[in-house]
Order: sequence, then structure tokens, then C-alpha cells
Amino acid sequence: MIDSLQKRVANKSLTKTETIIADFFFHNENRIYFLTSSDIANELQISDTSVIRFVKSLGFNNFKEFKDSLKQQVSDKILTPSEKLSLNEELLKKNNLIETFTNSIFKNIEETININSYDKISKIIDILFNSNKKYIIGFKSVSGATSFFGLRLGFILKNVITHNQNNSELIKNIVDIQKGDCLFLIAHPKYSKTYPLLIEIAKKLKQKLL
Repeated sequence: MIDSLQKRVANKSLTKTETIIADFFFHNENRIYFLTSSDIANELQISDTSVIRFVKSLGFNNFKEFKDSLKQQVSDKILTPSEKLSLNEELLKKNNLIETFTNSIFKNIEETININSYDKISKIIDILFNSNKKYIIGFKSVSGATSFFGLRLGFILKNVITHNQNNSELIKNIVDIQKGDCLFLIAHPKYSKTYPLLIEIAKKLKQKLL
């Protein structure tokens, strides 16, 4: 279906909003069938009408017809419990899980170092260690990474406050941010209007931003 969707999109001149929706579809192909147009609109912080209008522009009569086109793709990818067990057994036979996991960690560390200078990484570490409160913020598709990082950082440093949901408690804490605190964002800015707002608030209060 995603290949078909890419073909439909290829010849279209997309608006900014349509580009965001199309990008969401491409990166969430396994979830789309289980979401409503309102669910997608809420995640992207756009109107439900924008999602439906985009789907119609691709040649579907409505969002239901669009989702129905995903049925076969979803059913093909859903494994039965016995199929999952067999697959896991094969993986256990072929792989040393500890070695695989360790190699994955080292690969991620290496990639992080390659795209960031030592001075930049050192500065980030210095800011985190010397800040009073550390606000670790990220939601939607990065909420898992945000929770993971906030939890681990809390083992090392005090006053680590993690927000993986965009709610009133988040805004309350940011409004109360004090000089010497640190705002650490894990984000895809184009997916949310909240991130620029948080940055603006923090800048006005002259806080450290990461």
C-alpha cells in the first residue's frame, strides 16, 4: 500500500500540511489502519478535515475507503502466536543476543559521535551536570526515547523532570522554570506547535537550551 501511496503522491504538488500528513503515513504504515482521521489529526496537531481532504485528493472517496485498502497489508504482517514463537526460536538459534545488543549500542554511540563534534557533546554534558533542574521533554513518536533518557539520567543526576506528554502539567512546569535550569528537547519540530512555544518561553527566561 505504501508503494501505491508513494506513486499517488509522486505526481502531486503538496502543501506544507499535506507533506506532514504524507510523511506520517510513510513512517507509520503499520499503525494507520488502527487510527481514525481524528487520531492522526491530534498527533499532528492539525484539523481532521485536512487529513480527510488529503486522502480524497489521493483518489479515495473517504477515510474508510483509504483504511480498507490497508486491510490485506495489515493481515499479511500480523503473525499468529505460534508463528511468532517459531520466528523467535530461529533468531535465538542464529544470534548471540548479548553480542547483538552490545553491537547495536556501540553502533548508535559511534553514529552519535560522528554527527556531533566532541566539543558539542562535551558542552551538552557540562550543561546537564551544572544545571539545577533538567527538563527532558519529548512526546508523540519520541515519547519512548524521552522516558528512557529521563529515567537513566535520573540515576546519575538529581532534579531530572521528564515530560513525554503534551499536557497542562508540562506548560505549568515550563512557565515556572528558573534561571539555571536546563530545557532538553527530543523532538521532530514539524510535528508539533508546542516545541517552538517552549523554546520561546525558555529564551525569554534566559535558560539553557539543548
